[in-house]
Amino acid sequence: LDGSHSSDPGGSLSDYLWVQTGGSPAVAITNAAAAQASFSAPAVGTAGAQLTFQLTVTDNLGAESSDAVVVTVNAAPVADAGPDQIVQPGVSVTLDGAGSTDDGNGVSLSNSAAVKPAFSAPSGVTSDVDLTFQLTVTDADGLQSSDSCTVTVSPEAQPGESDASGGGGGGGGGCFITTAGDRGTKGSVRDNF
Repeated sequence: LDGSHSSDPGGSLSDYLWVQTGGSPAVAITNAAAAQASFSAPAVGTAGAQLTFQLTVTDNLGAESSDAVVVTVNAAPVADAGPDQIVQPGVSVTLDGAGSTDDGNGVSLSNSAAVKPAFSAPSGVTSDVDLTFQLTVTDADGLQSSDSCTVTVSPEAQPGESDASGGGGGGGGGCFITTAGDRGTKGSVRDNF
């Protein structure tokens, strides 16, 4: 909170006082008796919160003036990378981040095709290979959230098999999908969208 532009054309300012006058939850103001004060933004639900703060300044003759400011606390988006999957070697695999949300609404990505990117599973594998992908979503306010899913490439997988119990639920702006780690392969995969 910055009241450093307050002034008194006929004298000098002797006191500053910041108080929260509206919004929930109540927060503790640090340096409430200074021109510049601060507080820790509280955890808020998907609706966010608007907090109102009033600054009262007093000059050297005891005259007072007040002004208020509203601070909007925005909830972070929620990334949902979709379920874990088990696939056969060489098949096309689609990753699905369409379940990601921001403030209860669908995330708007700079490249809408990045919601469901696809890749070809490595062929020629003789044992299970796990590929872990991380989805990071960024909302219009720059807040981010990440979630991951694992694609297991298995020579014993049945067509269309998936593990619906994993992934999801980790928030729109840019989106990238990258292999966070792999097991049983040489090298790694990195795809940017």
